[in-house]
Amino acid sequence: MEIDTLIEDIGKDFSEFKEEQITKLDKTADRVDELEAKLNTPTTTAQKAHTTGMRWKMEDGREITCLAKGDRLTAPSTDPVLGRLIKSIITGKDDPDLDTKAHVTGQDSTGGYLLTTPASRGAIDLARAKSVVTAAGAQTVVLPDGYNQGRMAKLLTDPDVQFTPEGGTIPESEMTFGIQSIRLRKITCLVSASRELIEYGDNAAQLIQQTLQNALGAEMDRVALLGDGAGEEPTGLANMDGIGSITGVGDVNYDDILNAVKTVRNAFHEPTGAIWSPGTDYELAILKDSNDGQYLNPPRGYDALPKYTTTKATDALAFVGDFSKLFYAVSPTGVRLDTSFHGDGVFNKDMVQFRVILPMDVFATHEAAFCQLSGLS
Repeated sequence: MEIDTLIEDIGKDFSEFKEEQITKLDKTADRVDELEAKLNTPTTTAQKAHTTGMRWKMEDGREITCLAKGDRLTAPSTDPVLGRLIKSIITGKDDPDLDTKAHVTGQDSTGGYLLTTPASRGAIDLARAKSVVTAAGAQTVVLPDGYNQGRMAKLLTDPDVQFTPEGGTIPESEMTFGIQSIRLRKITCLVSASRELIEYGDNAAQLIQQTLQNALGAEMDRVALLGDGAGEEPTGLANMDGIGSITGVGDVNYDDILNAVKTVRNAFHEPTGAIWSPGTDYELAILKDSNDGQYLNPPRGYDALPKYTTTKATDALAFVGDFSKLFYAVSPTGVRLDTSFHGDGVFNKDMVQFRVILPMDVFATHEAAFCQLSGLS
């Protein structure tokens, strides 16, 4: 090594230093510092995510982490690992560049494949990356390994704060808390595809992963906005008690959106965005002056509001709010893959079905942080 050569050149007692050798030694020391810095640098963004979001402990001491907007459970990657894994399982051919044991813990009682914790975290990141509600600010609570339920405190009423004169009686006020129960349900995606395409398509792994990612992200949006709370479906914003409401909107315009912003602010929250359908986005984009037919310039308050579009929001509804008060709950264990060659319409067409099952729940800690506009036309 270079350091050994330097020591031989300058003598074991370091008594024969020359200027050029001192320069080389300084450069070597700088290189050592660089390598040490790299070793101490987190290799994934999961550590960053744990510092930007909330953290708290359960009664047994296990820690719950919360991912804020932009946080991840795994390092960003362009490698379609999930797609390659599914392709390998379907074709029965080992992927030489994929360590299956690092991604699959084994098969469950129904023949499905249970993903390892790192692989499950990667699947969660894929779904979150395509969720418009997450982009608007919704956070993700990550339960400890092996847990499918938990509890969070939520604020029901704010305390009253006021000035009191000297010697005056300080009026009593009450800050009311409630308990938000978390129970993971199943978000699922079932896909049918040509077996030949998956086996011989050079881009099959990328296509499989992209298709699943888009579908899972869209379903996260749908249930967060429209979930009806019936059966095993969580309750979305449209069916939550306590959110602000503006009904009978009709032909939507900028005033309607700013009215929703005012409703949220009157509840002491600051909107992080608005979510509506492509149809509503179009209607707002083509607003024109009734006299000269020129497109209207949006007011400053409307322009400053971040706006998000999803096909999972109906044309009749729109939502404005502080989406950091809306939460998904997930578990880094329990994500499952299933494949079948014998489903209805599959076997006789030489097709294959595969599905992903991801444990998830949705809830809000401050319903008043949102306003729903309904009756849009």
